[in-house]
Amino acid sequence: ESAPKELDKNNIKDNNDTPEDNDIYLESSIDKIKEELFIEKYNPCIGLCKTEGPNYINEILQCFAHISEITEYLINIHLDPYFKDKLSNLKLSKYYREVLINLFFPEKVFNINSRPYKPNNFVNNLYNLNSLFQKNSYIDYKEFLDYFIIKLHDELNVKKSKNNYSNEKNLTLKNENDVLVEFLKNFTNKNNSIISKYLYGICKNTLYCHKCRNTFYNFHYYSYLYFDLSKVIEYKQNKYRNDDITINITDCLNYYQRTQTLLGDKGLFCPACKELTESTSIKNLYSSKTILLFVLNRDNQFNARESKINLEEVIDIGDYIEFNKEKGGKNNKEKFYLSGVVSYFGDNYGNETFSAYCKMNKDDQWYCYDNENVFHADFKDIRNNGYPIILLYHKILRK
Repeated sequence: ESAPKELDKNNIKDNNDTPEDNDIYLESSIDKIKEELFIEKYNPCIGLCKTEGPNYINEILQCFAHISEITEYLINIHLDPYFKDKLSNLKLSKYYREVLINLFFPEKVFNINSRPYKPNNFVNNLYNLNSLFQKNSYIDYKEFLDYFIIKLHDELNVKKSKNNYSNEKNLTLKNENDVLVEFLKNFTNKNNSIISKYLYGICKNTLYCHKCRNTFYNFHYYSYLYFDLSKVIEYKQNKYRNDDITINITDCLNYYQRTQTLLGDKGLFCPACKELTESTSIKNLYSSKTILLFVLNRDNQFNARESKINLEEVIDIGDYIEFNKEKGGKNNKEKFYLSGVVSYFGDNYGNETFSAYCKMNKDDQWYCYDNENVFHADFKDIRNNGYPIILLYHKILRK
């Protein structure tokens, strides 16, 4: 009752036809899998034993395991016709899948209802796949998250080209719509995985050259939004002229979409002037996906390391999404509910302890994952204890 039923392979008909459109092919495979699973009904409360890897790995794995759309796909990836004969090519995805199976199907591994699992295979193979993660080396959580997301996407990408596309450095005098159409065409031709389907949103950058007075546009994808809290705090204090170091998500988004003047070496290389020029830059979130990740960098400047995040269980970022503004109308809401938090505890940089907090759909309760220890948590305690570094939000889909 606490875990979903694994798919019966006989219930899915084999598709012997080779699809011409990989995008539609993957979509149909995912839909077949999702029809058979009721992931919102299970309630995994299995801890992960501490390994020799970085302190934060267990907590990030627990947080990601609660992205139900990705978890249920990976657990049943052997039923996806596209990957049926390609499972041996998977590396990091295979070991992450092993972690998920041990979290959600402990009775198949241990013949008991629950028992902490030690993800040694995942950590050891992480060392082998990337030299940056060698034992005794300190890699921060952002570097791990970058590698984890990109590697999963590359391995699960059904497109033949594995190169992500961005026109960020290829500025032209084309109008905004033409630039967007070109970006979407190139990006979708090269990227189609369960990761890009649920994580990859789009950002827009508007650049205005002060010399020739031309406006340029470029677009790029994001898998998470990264904020340096020291800069967010400094921006907020200068804007409101106070010393408050408590911030919320809207403060981060206001900082992200601020207007910047680019000078000198950081100026715009204008394709019309053919030189570096003084320019104005404005970033906007153009669109979002089902999953919205915030990664927060803390350091000692401006008390960012000890600054408090005013966590909200539901956020509305509709006013920050450019696509909503283009649609017009009054109903521009884009609501997300908080489903996961990774926080650190401690004062010594590099020697912190980490905990993950995840909300279960089954009982609408928060749980704390402190390595092998799992227990109920109150949202008030999540807000007041520890320092959040990763926030995981799920979009509230409209009917």
